[in-house]
Amino acid sequence: MSSINPFKPAENTSAFLKMGIMGKQGAGKTKTAGKVAIGLIQHLKARGVDYASKPVAMFDTETGSDYLIPDFKAAGIPFVVAKTKTLAELLQSLDWAEENASALIIDSITHPYREMIAAYLKKKQRTFLQIDDWQYLKGEHGWAQFTKRYINSKLHIIMCGRA
Repeated sequence: MSSINPFKPAENTSAFLKMGIMGKQGAGKTKTAGKVAIGLIQHLKARGVDYASKPVAMFDTETGSDYLIPDFKAAGIPFVVAKTKTLAELLQSLDWAEENASALIIDSITHPYREMIAAYLKKKQRTFLQIDDWQYLKGEHGWAQFTKRYINSKLHIIMCGRA
């Protein structure tokens, strides 16, 4: 019995970092994300990658970007920040960053997710979720708006989340 070989030599088909960092408050997620972004951009600059001259952008829901400013200044890497929390603003920030940034740090992804659920409950005039709500919340009109774009983005994205 012959079988079809599904394997081919490995090749790089996805050259954009997608990284998640999870931990408790104060565990060092923000600092780690900043250090990874700086190292990545320095590496790309050394390799002559043209978009590495663009700033690193940060979607900051916790004002953690304040602690990263000295690190980016010392590395000579431009650093821009959006201090906000909603899913709509996260999607707008992702669109902007794809065109104008070398990498995007999202800290923390937990806040836009919680804000989405809170807005949904307010719209439904309820204080709790029902099992049927999850299909909508995780579907095309909810969180999938972000996850599909995150996975397919042609942008380096480092995402922090609360444990």
